[in-house]
Amino acid sequence: IPDLVNMAPFEFRINPLDHIVSPASDKWLEASGTLATKKMKMAQKGLNAGLLGSMCWPDIQDKERLQVCADFVNYLFHLDDLTDEMDAISAGVVREAVIDQVSLTLHVVSDSNAADSMWLRICRTATPLVQRRFRDTLEEFFVAIMDEAIDRKKKVIRGVQDYIIRRRANGAVRPCFVLIEYANGFELPESVWHHPIIRDLQDWADDLVSWANGGFYLNILSFGVEYSRGDTSNIVMSVMHEQGLGVQDAMNTVGKMFDDVVQNYLAARAALPSWGPEVDRNVQVYLQGLEYWIIGSTEWCFWTQRYF
Repeated sequence: IPDLVNMAPFEFRINPLDHIVSPASDKWLEASGTLATKKMKMAQKGLNAGLLGSMCWPDIQDKERLQVCADFVNYLFHLDDLTDEMDAISAGVVREAVIDQVSLTLHVVSDSNAADSMWLRICRTATPLVQRRFRDTLEEFFVAIMDEAIDRKKKVIRGVQDYIIRRRANGAVRPCFVLIEYANGFELPESVWHHPIIRDLQDWADDLVSWANGGFYLNILSFGVEYSRGDTSNIVMSVMHEQGLGVQDAMNTVGKMFDDVVQNYLAARAALPSWGPEVDRNVQVYLQGLEYWIIGSTEWCFWTQRYF
């Protein structure tokens, strides 16, 4: 396996509130009633999804916001397990249920019956723009996994570039990136959010997370698990198929791709324009959040029992 951790020159830390947030997140998911089957409950055992949240938001001192982030990551793993073997129609039903709940909650001012709702907790402190970004990226994720379900049924192996573009949507990383703004209590202006360099940095950070980490997307480190199940939506599988390589050579190729993207990211980061002192500070916090996600999710793979 390529040494991805050493390829990513970013600071790794764990939030000191992890001992509170991680167990609380597991209890929250269990109490929600979403783990309806024995298989779902077994999938959560040894997952340590709350720890992933603490690794990807290590600076957040607001326990409630950190809890929301950890809960969302935990919920994403559940969604991954829930939709992983579904056809497009079934995945669409799940999409409608989740998006409808988000849409309803985004317009609720107060609701005592939904005090523990993740969506409502986000709305209490997130700006309307961050709420919209969260909903839109979550919607993109569900549309993408419906397409993935069609590919899975047809045993389609996508070309490398096609895979990369699709994985940016169906990897569920983008909603997590939106929560960087939420957790830190700011919003990037639309002109900054859509700036070509910021979009490139988001894309490349997404690629690095998706290729290095397992869980709610397929990747290098979970390749053995996915390969044994016959899944075809995997960066290693795409390289093998497109370039006619064996498993090890394909992994080495993806490792080189990972390093190239890291260098692209660092070069683009150094070329950022200025938007004024306040926005520049928020941009730096946001990019630090992307980098926490890159290194945190890569390290987390070796702390979970999900893939080894």
